[in-house]
Amino acid sequence: MVRGVDPGKDQTYVLFGIQRDYLKRMILPVGDFHKDEIRSMAGETGLRVADKKDSQEICFVTSGKHDQFVKQRRPDAETAGDFVLTDGSVVGQHNGIERFTIGRSELTADRCNWLVEPTTAEFRCEAMIRYNSPALPATVKLLDEGRIQVTFDEPRNGIAPGQAVVCYDGDTVLGGGWIE
Repeated sequence: MVRGVDPGKDQTYVLFGIQRDYLKRMILPVGDFHKDEIRSMAGETGLRVADKKDSQEICFVTSGKHDQFVKQRRPDAETAGDFVLTDGSVVGQHNGIERFTIGRSELTADRCNWLVEPTTAEFRCEAMIRYNSPALPATVKLLDEGRIQVTFDEPRNGIAPGQAVVCYDGDTVLGGGWIE
């Protein structure tokens, strides 16, 4: 699987988990078009979604901000707390952890799926940690039990458990896993 021509709408980051055997039988027809071309085709065929506004949020947050979403659904959950340095000293307070993304420079991931089977236990690639974020140079080490360790050449902010990490060789999706 390779990236689509419209980098702002490329879906390979979210499709990395498709099993290799299924991918051989799939047709992904819109990767050669930009979004405006697809909208035009949809309009020509009378599809109602032709004029639909683009979504800017994650799928289950339909309005408002993510922290408001959490507060509405869990008003009983108190998530305010202290900012603590690695030496244990408290340097301030925050209004809730749902307002922050936990970040790290190095990550491990599990439940890996490879569209291109790795041929070595360690390899170079570009790795992406969020949809529409840049894929940046990294070294991947294969670990036991279907896990990987990804070390970026430069520190990355926003590496968060539960997000996917997807490995690329240029425009080709190699595979990826779920950040632990």
